[in-house]
Amino acid sequence: MRTETPISWQRTLWTMAAVQAIMMMAFSSMGPFLALFIGQLGVKNQHAVEVWAGVVASSNFLMSAIMSPIWGGVADKHGKKMMVMRTTLAIAIATCLMGFSRNVYELLIIRMLQGAFSGFSASANALVASVIPEERLGYALGWLSTFAMVGSLLGPLLGGVLVDTFHHNYRIVFFLTALFASTAFILTWLLVREPRVNAEHAASPRKRLSHRAV
Repeated sequence: MRTETPISWQRTLWTMAAVQAIMMMAFSSMGPFLALFIGQLGVKNQHAVEVWAGVVASSNFLMSAIMSPIWGGVADKHGKKMMVMRTTLAIAIATCLMGFSRNVYELLIIRMLQGAFSGFSASANALVASVIPEERLGYALGWLSTFAMVGSLLGPLLGGVLVDTFHHNYRIVFFLTALFASTAFILTWLLVREPRVNAEHAASPRKRLSHRAV
C-alpha cells in the first residue's frame, strides 16, 4: 500500500520531470563541441580527431550497458531515490573533471567513469513508477519522456550558445554543465520522497524497470 498522498506523488512527478529535462540538457550540451575540444587537447590530425570523438562519445554508453544490471540490483536493495541521486552527482562530478582534462586519454577515462555511474532516465522512471497511482502511470511516464525530449533538444543549443558566449572556452562550459547536474541532485534530495514498501510490493514486475543508459 502506498503511503504518499496525491500531492506527494504529483510533487515527485513534476520534480523528476524538471530534473529529467535538466539532466538531458546537461548530458547533450557537450555534443556540438566535443570534437573541437579534443582538437584543443592536442589531437591535430583530422582523422584522429574524428576517431577519438567517436570513441569518447560511445565509451559512455558501453560502460553504462555493462554497469546497468548491477545498479538495478542496488536499486532493489537500497531504493530508487538513491540511484537518481547517485547518477546526478556522478554526472556532475565527471562533467566537471572533463573540464580539467589535460589530454584525450584523461577525457576518455573520465567519460567511461561517467558512463559507469550513469543510467539517469531509467532510475527516474523507476522512482516515479514506485509512487504514481496505477491508473496515472502512463500519464506520468509520458510527461517524463516529454521533458527528456525537451532537454535533449535544448542541450546542443545551450552548448553552442555557451561556447560562443565564452569565446570557445570549452572548459567553462563543462563547469557550467556540471552546475546544472548539481542542481538536479539538490532538487531530488530536497523535494522527492520515496515511500517505504514491503518486500512483496518491491518485487512487483511494474517496479522493476530496466536500468538503461541516459
